[in-house]
Amino acid sequence: LIPSLVLGIIHSIGCLSFLLPSWKQRYLISCGSYLYKFKDQQSKSPKGCPFELASMTVDLVPKENSPHIGALPPGFDAVISVSTLRRKHYYAVRDREEAMLWVRSLQEAKQAVITRNLGHDKHMPYPQSWKHFDSLAASLVKSKERIKERMETSNIREMEMSNFMDGGPLPRGYHG
Repeated sequence: LIPSLVLGIIHSIGCLSFLLPSWKQRYLISCGSYLYKFKDQQSKSPKGCPFELASMTVDLVPKENSPHIGALPPGFDAVISVSTLRRKHYYAVRDREEAMLWVRSLQEAKQAVITRNLGHDKHMPYPQSWKHFDSLAASLVKSKERIKERMETSNIREMEMSNFMDGGPLPRGYHG
């Protein structure tokens, strides 16, 4: 996120505008225990990793306290944030009423997931298709985590090799 002083400098110097946050249209769907985002209405697979409802928070972002967001897209006047353990995602919506609807709906969905996970929903039916979507989402999350771990391991190895080739000390390990 960009401090307001830096944001003002970027706005005044046009060639640095690539540093500003850009808004991309996304479609959010809450189904079962996950929140999915899609690139467009015809997308057949989610964009990125689905968010686990039980471990995320959602908030209305006051415009006056958030200059780091930058200018909203035309026709959008409110912003919600979806926070996961790793990141905070911002979504522009048409107005404050729609933003509050998203916040309340996602908070209720989160509470339903937590209640279900604790086994306190014996009287509430859970559709079989949602269980299937939950299992698909869980496997997608695991797959994305494995890919991320492999990339991090590869980057560490690359750094170790570049230090070794440059004659520098190895950053990890023991010798005796």
